[in-house]
Formats: sequence, structure tokens, C-alpha cells
Amino acid sequence: MDSVLDLVGNSVVLDSLLSVRRGGHVCEAGWLGGLAPIESFNPLLQMPSGVHFSLFGSFVFGTPQFPLSDVPLQAIVNRVADGTYKAKPARVFRFSEIQEAHRLMESNGANGKIVVSLV
Repeated sequence: MDSVLDLVGNSVVLDSLLSVRRGGHVCEAGWLGGLAPIESFNPLLQMPSGVHFSLFGSFVFGTPQFPLSDVPLQAIVNRVADGTYKAKPARVFRFSEIQEAHRLMESNGANGKIVVSLV
């Protein structure tokens, strides 16, 4: 793989680092797996050589370090519209189906993003 956007976090980040090619990129941007530290983490021994690792914390949005004007939202929307980015959800549920959506999420069977429509 060329790139990984890791939304799970510390519990899988070492696997994410191993899954990209030399010269590939891993961005840790979520902590769905919790914030526990990586036990006995030694970057010199555990991080593959030539893999780029970065962190993106959404908590910096709107701060002087990362103003909202720096986020290329229109470019992202344009790339979704022209098919460059594949942004189709795995499944869309009506609000009345929220229990089914939750069951699918809990079973890890969605294979992508789940959307619950409120309208």
C-alpha cells in the first residue's frame, strides 16, 4: 500500500506501519482503539525504515497552529465529485433502522462507513 489513514490508533499503528511500502505514509488520525501507550515501544527497532509517520489531531482545528482556512474542503469535495476519491458509504440506513445499523457496526460487517439518514 502507498498510504494508511489509521483511525484505530495505538493498538494497531505498528501493523499499519508494516502494511505500507518503503516510501509509504501512515497518518494516525484517530483513537477508536483507546489511548493506551504502545508497550515497550522502540521506534528504532519497530518502525520500518523509509516509512513516513505523522499524526493528525482534529483537536487542533481552528487554532493558530491549524486554522480552518488551511483545510482544502472544496478540493476534497471536487475530488469526490470527479471520482478521484471513492467516498461512497458501505450502507445507508433510515433513522428508523438505527438498531440494524448499530448491529452491523458491532458485528464489524460493514466493510466501510455507515450512514444513518435523519431525513
